[in-house]
Amino acid sequence: MQNTGRLRNDERGQMFILEVLTAGLLIIAAINFITTLPAPTQGSTLYLHKWELSGKDVLRALDNLPSNKYMSSLDEGICNDIDIVVDELNESLPATLSYNIYLRNRTSTITLYHSGIPSTSSSARANYIAYISGGYCKDWSNPLTPNWKAIGNGVYEISVVIWHEARG
Repeated sequence: MQNTGRLRNDERGQMFILEVLTAGLLIIAAINFITTLPAPTQGSTLYLHKWELSGKDVLRALDNLPSNKYMSSLDEGICNDIDIVVDELNESLPATLSYNIYLRNRTSTITLYHSGIPSTSSSARANYIAYISGGYCKDWSNPLTPNWKAIGNGVYEISVVIWHEARG
């Protein structure tokens, strides 16, 4: 009878040692797995954020700049002369960046400026909500034959999609 009691204690001790070894191996495996995963570099997301802020700053500045015939220079650029917005973006962004400009409401999207197809892996989108006083806008969704589209007064989202590709 005494031998069976000792065997139970020995079995419990062996199970305890086995559990400790298994837990230790799991911890080592988890640490090894975590340290071998490639972590995204902080610089890879930082430049996208910088592009987004630069694009949004240009749109905000134009929206606060007065115009003679429109509510703001952004209105004039969107409805009458997209070169106002393009020139400001060209001055603010490095020449190594390309961009497209879109005007969107709840029902449709108009391509106001098209310079190429953005890179899906490294492109930033600067969205800006503005009240546009209406007018006609050139839709560049087909760059070979742009069409004029009427837009009404209302709230629109202006998007500038920016990616790394030399302009020109």
